[in-house]
Amino acid sequence: GGQSSVRCLDALQGYFEGRSASASNIASEASWQAQRMDEEDTLAFRQQDERWEVVIPHPVEPVWAEINHFIEQDFSVEGERNLLEANANEYAFLVNYMTLSERNRNPLQIVFSADVRQMSQDIRLELEDNGSETVLSAINASERAFTADDQRELLERVAGYLR
Repeated sequence: GGQSSVRCLDALQGYFEGRSASASNIASEASWQAQRMDEEDTLAFRQQDERWEVVIPHPVEPVWAEINHFIEQDFSVEGERNLLEANANEYAFLVNYMTLSERNRNPLQIVFSADVRQMSQDIRLELEDNGSETVLSAINASERAFTADDQRELLERVAGYLR
C-alpha cells in the first residue's frame, strides 16, 4: 500500500545480520582453523635479560601468515601504528608504532621533555623459526627509548591476533 511494513523490514534486517555473521565466522575460522591453538597450546611470554619474547607453539610459516594478515589490517593508523615493511624471507616486519609510555606521557612530562610532540618510532618485529615453535620478539630500530614494558605491550597486541 505504498508504506513500509515494520515486520517485513525487521525480518530483512534479521536475515542480513545472520548472513553477515555466518560469513564473517567462516572467513575468520578458515585461515587459522587448521593451526588454531587448543587449550593446551598456549602462548608463553618470557623475559630474556631486558628483552621480552613470545613463544608460539606452532611452526613459523602459518604464524607468519596469520600475523601478516592482521598487521596489514590493524597497522594502518597514521602516527600511531603503521606497517612500513613486511619481509617474508626473513619473517620480519618493520612497523612505526607509538609506544604505551609515549601515549601515556602526562602534560608535565611533555613540557619538560626535549620533544613536546608525541611520536611513534620504528620497531622491528621478528619471528624466529625453532622447528615446531616460533619465537616473536620486538627490537627497537630507532633512537627513541623502548622499554621492557613497551616491548611487552606491543608483543601482547601482536600475539593477541593468534588467540
